[in-house]
Amino acid sequence: MGPNGVMVGGDTLSQIEQVQARLNQLLLKYTDKYPDVIAAKEQLATLKQRRAQELAALRRGDANAAALSGASANPVYQSIELALNNVDVTIAELTAELREHQDKAKQLSSLLNTTPQLEAQYAQLSRDYDINKKQYAALLASYDKARLGEQAGNAGAVRFELVQPPAVSYTPVWPQRTKLLAAVLIMALAAGGALAYALNQLRPVVGSPTALRQLAGIPVAAVVGCAFPTRRALTRRSEIRRFSFALAGLIVGFVVIVVLSYLGLRLGGMVGTPTVIA
Repeated sequence: MGPNGVMVGGDTLSQIEQVQARLNQLLLKYTDKYPDVIAAKEQLATLKQRRAQELAALRRGDANAAALSGASANPVYQSIELALNNVDVTIAELTAELREHQDKAKQLSSLLNTTPQLEAQYAQLSRDYDINKKQYAALLASYDKARLGEQAGNAGAVRFELVQPPAVSYTPVWPQRTKLLAAVLIMALAAGGALAYALNQLRPVVGSPTALRQLAGIPVAAVVGCAFPTRRALTRRSEIRRFSFALAGLIVGFVVIVVLSYLGLRLGGMVGTPTVIA
C-alpha cells in the first residue's frame, strides 16, 4: 500500500515506476514539504536501495533475487540463463572427459614404467632360447651319429666308432703374445738406454763448454767454432736420418711380428695349420 492509499505491487522495478509516477503527480500539485511528497520520496529511496541489493544478488547468481526483481521474465535474462546452463553442461562434460584422460595418462605411465622390465625379460628369454636351441641341435647331431654307428655295428658289414672331436680353442691361454711382445720391446728399449748411459759414463762425449768444464774440472776460456759448418750440418742431418730410419724399422718390425702372431704364423718355421682330430 503506497501513500494516499495507492496500491503498489509487482516486482521492485514496477514499484519504482509506480512510486515515481505518483511522486510526479504530487509534485504538480504540492511542494517538496508536503507530507505525501516526502513519504513518496522516502518510499522511492527505499525501493531504489532494494533494487541495488537485488542487482548485487543477481550478479552473485541468486535465483530468488531474479524472481523478486522481475529479471526472470526478461528475455535477455532468460537467454543469458539458458547460455549459462549450456556452459554448465559443457563444463560437466569437459570435466568428465578430463577425468578420463587423467585415468588414461596414469595407465600409460604405469605401462611406461613396466616396459623396460618387460624388454629385459624378453631379451633374457631370447638368450636362453638360443642357448637351448644350440644345445638341442648338438645333442640331436650326437644322437644321429650314435644311432648310425649302432645300425652299422648291428649290420656287421662296416664297423666303426665315432669319437667326439675336442672343442678346444686354438688360441693359447697363456702367454698373450701381443702383451708379451710389447713387454719385450719395452725391455729392449730400456736395456738399450741403460747400455748407452753406461757407455757415456765410460767414454763420455763432450757437447758443450759446460760439460767440458764439469768433465775436466778447469774453466773454459774460449770456444772455437767449427771450421766446416756445412759439412757438420750435413753430418748432423745424416745422423738424424739414420736414427729415424732405425726407429721406423723398429716400429714396423714390431707391427709385422704382432700381425704374424695374430694370424698364427711364426718367423722360424712354416705356416702352421691347425689339425683336427677326428
